[in-house]
Amino acid sequence: MQMILIWCVLASVLAMHLWATLLVLRDGSSSTKQRAAQLAFVWLVPLLGSILVMYFNRERHNLSDGKYRGLPDAGDDYGYSGEYYKGTKNVITGTPSGTATADD
Repeated sequence: MQMILIWCVLASVLAMHLWATLLVLRDGSSSTKQRAAQLAFVWLVPLLGSILVMYFNRERHNLSDGKYRGLPDAGDDYGYSGEYYKGTKNVITGTPSGTATADD
């Protein structure tokens, strides 16, 4: 019974090492030297190496195209509340505050 348990543990550790190896080999954002170092870490540091490699390779980040994002569109009121915007608009256009305009 103990031998079966030992073989199951060894097989699961081997499977985890193989999975981590596949993750490293499929990583397109690392250089060849980085991949070689990660593979050495996986196989030379039992359990911890493969756990850390699987942890750091769990999310696939989109590579940047090297351009900055554009500024977000502030809309027509630039973040002001409606009353403040209408009051500012009335001051600029010279409309008295009590009269209604076509834009209201």
